[in-house]
Amino acid sequence: MDGKTALELIEEFENLEEQSSQQQNIISEYLTEIDGALIDQGWDTEGAKTVEFGYHDQSLLNHVRNGVFFLLRLNEVAHSLNARVLESDKLRSAIGMFVAHDIHKTRDTSGPKKEFDIPREYVESFVDNVSLLEFAPNINVDDCWSCACAHHDSWNAKTGNVTLNFDELQGYVRLADAFASSPTPEDAVNLRTRNRFDDVFFGDLDLRYHQLTDVKGALTNLCNTAVSNHLENHGYHLLTIYQDGCVYAVTEDTSRQDIDDGAIEDIYRNFTETVRGSHPSYSSPTKLMDSIEPGHLGYYIISDQDFFYAGPTRVLEALVRKAAQDGDTDDEPTDAMSTGIEKVDEEVPIELDGSRQLVAIARLVYSIHRTIVPALDTDEDEFTVTCDIFDVGEGVRKALLETRNRDPNLLKSGGKWEYSYAIAQELLNREFDGVSAKDLSPADFGDLVSEFLLERLTEYEGWGSLDEAFVDDIRAELIEYLSDILVVDGTSADIESEASDIFKEYTGKRGGKICTLCNRGTTGNKSDMETKKSLSTLQAGFSNRVRIGAGKPEKLLMCEPCRIELSLRTAGSTRREAGRLFFHFAPDYFYTPFSWEFTRTLFRKFRGDAKVRMGRLSESLFEGGGSEEVYREAIEYLTSDADDGGMSMMESLTQGYTEGIGTAPMGYYKPNENETEFQFFGVYVALAIASYSGLRVLVTENPIPELRARDFKETARLGAGLTPVHRFYGESVTLEELEPTLNSASALIQLGYENERKDSLVPKYLRATRNRQLPGSYLLKRIAQNDPDEGSRAAWNLMDEAKYLDMHTGVTTTHDTRNE
Repeated sequence: MDGKTALELIEEFENLEEQSSQQQNIISEYLTEIDGALIDQGWDTEGAKTVEFGYHDQSLLNHVRNGVFFLLRLNEVAHSLNARVLESDKLRSAIGMFVAHDIHKTRDTSGPKKEFDIPREYVESFVDNVSLLEFAPNINVDDCWSCACAHHDSWNAKTGNVTLNFDELQGYVRLADAFASSPTPEDAVNLRTRNRFDDVFFGDLDLRYHQLTDVKGALTNLCNTAVSNHLENHGYHLLTIYQDGCVYAVTEDTSRQDIDDGAIEDIYRNFTETVRGSHPSYSSPTKLMDSIEPGHLGYYIISDQDFFYAGPTRVLEALVRKAAQDGDTDDEPTDAMSTGIEKVDEEVPIELDGSRQLVAIARLVYSIHRTIVPALDTDEDEFTVTCDIFDVGEGVRKALLETRNRDPNLLKSGGKWEYSYAIAQELLNREFDGVSAKDLSPADFGDLVSEFLLERLTEYEGWGSLDEAFVDDIRAELIEYLSDILVVDGTSADIESEASDIFKEYTGKRGGKICTLCNRGTTGNKSDMETKKSLSTLQAGFSNRVRIGAGKPEKLLMCEPCRIELSLRTAGSTRREAGRLFFHFAPDYFYTPFSWEFTRTLFRKFRGDAKVRMGRLSESLFEGGGSEEVYREAIEYLTSDADDGGMSMMESLTQGYTEGIGTAPMGYYKPNENETEFQFFGVYVALAIASYSGLRVLVTENPIPELRARDFKETARLGAGLTPVHRFYGESVTLEELEPTLNSASALIQLGYENERKDSLVPKYLRATRNRQLPGSYLLKRIAQNDPDEGSRAAWNLMDEAKYLDMHTGVTTTHDTRNE
């Protein structure tokens, strides 16, 4: 990203913690001056940690980013804990030397013994190319050379080559390196890292962590936040964020937290509060009312999930606004409605106006009477409570009671509750700020009536715990889930599980209470697990456990955590196409609060209406060779707003969320004519996003990831359902293979598009890579044959692509094609 783009991104951050202007300057200068220069040096594809040596893949670029953002975050946390803090110039110096500490990995040497025989000129050239001394003016080339040669714990390191600057700050450089090399929260608090931590803080501070043993997506992010909030209330200070946990710094006297019943309850409360403030669909009554629909018996349907996600106050406010909106129309009531109004009009001493507004407000009254009043847990009669809530006058109340005593079914025929018309008219006749309620605008009605009702409802003792009456089953299973997956400082919750035994459920004669998506048990009944298949957007043939074909029930068995996950994604996305692919992105290896906001800002660009310009993307990736300009172009072509081409095919599933930390799920729904085409382009864009955002990715048909990022070492892993393209991409893509794989796919797309610009022909082009020795030359020949004049000129311009495809794909003389 160029300087302007990076600064714009920083300004867009909504939840970035307050930092000093000096800290902001360091972040901005690193992003605008150093980071792009490292990309131009090829560090985005150069390995710092690789599968070949038994590590989780990590590029030099991501390794440096991790260390730099860790040092910035560490300095903030140290300030909060009154520990050792680096002044701005020292912090720049530590970052500058850390950027240079792995220069030896960019050189080809004859063996480990020569690994740190780094010529000073080589270091000087690097320092000049990335303008490192302009960023950190208090160090020089010799300091960077010293760090590169003497930093590592190795027999071959030149530990005698130490300058004063490096000697003073080497504790920070080594601590940053230890953290940047830790792929999991547990690794980040191991003995090596703790020793490095003590070297810097002299035992005044300690490291702690939490880990989640299960990953889903948006739910995991909110769980991470809830656990982090709980721990921060007990003296833990967040340092780094992983897909499945966080690492914290604490003072040496901070006690370790036990995961007992009280802690789980507190985390659950934190979780619900986090959810309710996480997205406008839950925190905004105006957004929430869009999910409320009128029932056929004259009330609004409120689901238990509404109380869970939004809470009773927001539900009430949404109900009032929904009624105000529905009443703001010139439509006449139906005959059935008019008949009901006339019956009530004959019974009460006030005149009912018979308007559509009255009908809408009556729905509000009946909804509160039917849904909220029974849950207030009061000994009073429900009719009386409803009248008290709406402050119904004595005359109307007495008339309605006399009607009920004389003919109990008169105003309740057919399951309706037509008392609500009289109570609604009483409300409409009431004045608010000197204006009759029936003359208020919908917005003012929503505000003033909500305030009026809430003031009266809060007088009831049961209002404070109202949501528990609706979410008891959800709460029980979520507490079970949190107890099962949470580990804090190596300790799990010692709470007896109430979930069904999965082995017994598998072997039961009637199937079992096992989640279709994640294979978990449940605390509820089997009927409680039934969920419409449309919520998951699964293909007909996919399941982790049993095949779901056309003849199978439309309802799948899902545990409550999976159901919540999919509901959270519904709020965070706009497309609901079935048969999607899912990209589960995770950090490489971790975020800090700043870099998480940086990533989330990037993912906001992946909206449902954003388009992918596949042709331009493939040209840019193939021709770019890894440069800062290509990074900008890649994101532009993946999230284009232009009207001159492109196709909507994917979106972030956490759009609009302001809370949650850890992972970034994405849905892919490209319109297609065959499965091979769909999967080929799906994997291609997933790899492009991973490469140009510095993330690792799991691509799968399952909306719930089968693997955590820690469970595979490669940069990308492809799920089992992607067998049509396994021959081309493989089952995984390592860091070493990432650039050649993207280049091969880009070359194939360009050659294919030049033959005929139809995505549906991808299977034909892939067959050439499977059964021809020189697939690029074959496709090039076809281009020339299709049009002897224009085709020949086009073929000449695609010679590099054809040559690359020939070198990296196709059969060899020893290749066995009998089973392909």
